[in-house]
Parts: sequence; structure tokens; C-alpha cells
Amino acid sequence: MRAICELVDEVVLVTDDQMLAAIRHLALDEHIIAEPAGAAATAALLHAKFQCGRHTVLLVTGANISPDVLRAAICGADPLSVRTKRKTNE
Repeated sequence: MRAICELVDEVVLVTDDQMLAAIRHLALDEHIIAEPAGAAATAALLHAKFQCGRHTVLLVTGANISPDVLRAAICGADPLSVRTKRKTNE
């Protein structure tokens, strides 16, 4: 905990919708597939209300994303509604 307090300047919270928007941005603009948690840093930057330095580094991790969540992110839909619709069609 002491190291975190010494090294971390700020913690930013993001919403599920902001993470989906970040996944969409990463997939369509950067050609990177990331799971929601892996896109959290990108979501924070895209919706930033803080100043970034001259050089900003984001760690984007994890491609363990379900097809439903990826589809929802790219199409701008709610992942729960995509899953519900898929189950009713099966």
C-alpha cells in the first residue's frame, strides 16, 4: 500500500459504458482487441477530465472478451440486450 501511495498520482473511475466505448475505439481505430478491464486505462484517457503529460503510456491488456460483449461494444448496444436477443433466437 505504501508503494501505491508513493507512486500513483491519481485514480480514475470509469463506467461500463465508457469501457465499451474504449473497446470500440481500440478495435476500430487502433486495431487492438481488449477486454473491458484491459480497456479501462483507455476509457479513462478518452473521458479524461485531467491533464496528460507530454508522453502518456496506457497499458492495454487481455483479449479475453466474449463475442457478445465485443459485438455490443462495436455496435454500441447494451451487452445484456445482445445476450438476451441471442438466447431467444437459439
